[in-house]
Amino acid sequence: MAGEFGHMPFEETGPVCGCGNKGCWETFVSNRAGLRYYRELAPESTLTSFQELLDLALKGDIRALRSFDKMMTYLARGLAVLAAGLAPEAIIIVGDCTALWPRICPLLESHLIAKSFTPDTPRVVAAMDGDAARLRGAAALILHKVLFRQLDFPSPHEPAGERSSSKLIATHA
Repeated sequence: MAGEFGHMPFEETGPVCGCGNKGCWETFVSNRAGLRYYRELAPESTLTSFQELLDLALKGDIRALRSFDKMMTYLARGLAVLAAGLAPEAIIIVGDCTALWPRICPLLESHLIAKSFTPDTPRVVAAMDGDAARLRGAAALILHKVLFRQLDFPSPHEPAGERSSSKLIATHA
């Protein structure tokens, strides 16, 4: 489960997540969240898919655009936390929302700049190749796991003389 940033606790009173916890970051930024925001603004809505919401936003529907703005505000809040902790050079946004990139990019960038405690903020870029970008990311995780394995680290309670010199090592196939 390492790297599951979507399950960072975000708001204790938030919606129930698929993992069973309440208020995980993903419950505020997922496609499902976007549909929920739209239904809050348009209770009479019969939208059943994120693609329908995206189509409305692309046509300029104000409630759809506000739904995306709310999603991106939550996305930006979480990205600011990750940027502070991980200090990446770039953040690559993957997903259907990139169809609205001219609208969402400035929102994400301005939030990162406002929340940064240094003058250096990560570049925010869109991966416009959708599923291929997701596949590359998954492949990178698998390759990293295969190429780099962590040996057992000694317990901090283990006497110093019995500690091994285990480190994170690269292995070659």
